[in-house]
Amino acid sequence: MAPIRLEMLSGSVLVFDDPAPLIRLFVGPDGTDGYDDWARRSPRDHLVAEDVTVLNTYARARSGHVHWQALLADRAPAWLADIDPRWDAATTSESTWKRAGIEQKVGVAFEAMCGPHRGLSVVSKMLHLKRPRLIPLLDALVVEQLGLGVASRATPNVKAGYAARIIAHLAAQARANHVALADIQRELQAEGIALSAIRLIDILVWSSHPAASLRAPIERHIRVVPDPPR
Repeated sequence: MAPIRLEMLSGSVLVFDDPAPLIRLFVGPDGTDGYDDWARRSPRDHLVAEDVTVLNTYARARSGHVHWQALLADRAPAWLADIDPRWDAATTSESTWKRAGIEQKVGVAFEAMCGPHRGLSVVSKMLHLKRPRLIPLLDALVVEQLGLGVASRATPNVKAGYAARIIAHLAAQARANHVALADIQRELQAEGIALSAIRLIDILVWSSHPAASLRAPIERHIRVVPDPPR
């Protein structure tokens, strides 16, 4: 199986020589299978109360239903309808990204959703439930590992801009690694593990951070190699 090479926004490069064992560690019995299972079943056209429950139960969110009432009341949000559920980070072409304005539409969705107790990380986890093939989980460790810092006090507009830029960048990484990612997906699918390509990427980036809880097992199961300086 080919390695996965991910370029960070900071300019560094991470090379995962054998990513599949790491993914298995992440989605094992103590992993996020409840969240990822719901991502395959959550309604695609609007938010529901169970989405919030899943975020708080499985995705380490601390964002009660009271903070989502206005968004839950909208049964047909235009900002969500504008993001085609067929768009896939690994297979939707760069020309389609530009022609359809995908980065801009993602930014609009983040700006609509960000607010008190709905920061960048939580909103990305909610949007992944709606568009699991396109939106990665932008946990604080993922953002930091990529080489960006987003202030918690930033306005929704600023957070949305960061999110759209990050997601466009990670989609480019997914396209560059689409063959290796598809191989991993087939291997994991045979074991009953179904994850989108962009979900695999956010798991790998998160897990490579020194503060990630999987750091010790990684050193035994997978090698994360920075690209040599040029």
